[in-house]
Amino acid sequence: MKLNELEPTMLALYQRMASDNYSDTVIGNTKWILKHFRKYCISNRIEIITVPVMVKFLHEKYDIDYYNTITGMQTVLRRPLLILMEFYGSGNYCKTHQRGSTTEIPLIYKEFFLKYRDFVNEMDVCIESKKRKLWIMTNYLRYMEEKGIVQTIDIKINDAHNYLNSLAGFVPATKRTIATVLRESYDWMYHEKMIDFSGRQAFPLIRKDPRNKLLSYYSKEERKRQRDR
Repeated sequence: MKLNELEPTMLALYQRMASDNYSDTVIGNTKWILKHFRKYCISNRIEIITVPVMVKFLHEKYDIDYYNTITGMQTVLRRPLLILMEFYGSGNYCKTHQRGSTTEIPLIYKEFFLKYRDFVNEMDVCIESKKRKLWIMTNYLRYMEEKGIVQTIDIKINDAHNYLNSLAGFVPATKRTIATVLRESYDWMYHEKMIDFSGRQAFPLIRKDPRNKLLSYYSKEERKRQRDR
């Protein structure tokens, strides 16, 4: 969103909220936070409004983690920004937003995670997709710490597969989603020279036919069934 699009989008959002029968109090709260956000963008000469801008605004002005609100008030302050971007992108917005995950990031990986979060913030995907990627990476980092791997350069090509096989109770489809995120993350880490192999090397694509691609991750049970054929 460009800066000159911000005010018209705000006004259209207020009208939509009124037609959706939101109370004057809720609309007033939305106007208040977005008014301050617009002033922030103008004073900082921000020409292109993105999620990273909103992340920085909430952190600087209210000490709120955009991706991990922990109180009801923090959620209330974040919500106008969420629905603004949703409304700008689709002409609609979610009626409710859950609080962020309380999963803790291993302290030893904090610097890495902040860089990864910036990488995710720049993606042209929806908020929920970004949350999912951050949740997956957080849990993977906790696994790495538990295994005594405390530097990204020490991550081996099999570690992600070992992690996926450790996820008892996860259906294969969910594991493939996690594998897709890890593959994408490994490509970024390889580009940033954090590891010495790429996501494509860790998770090659298998072509079943020209219209369908699958990541080459299989559970232990799937591998056994293939060997028994």
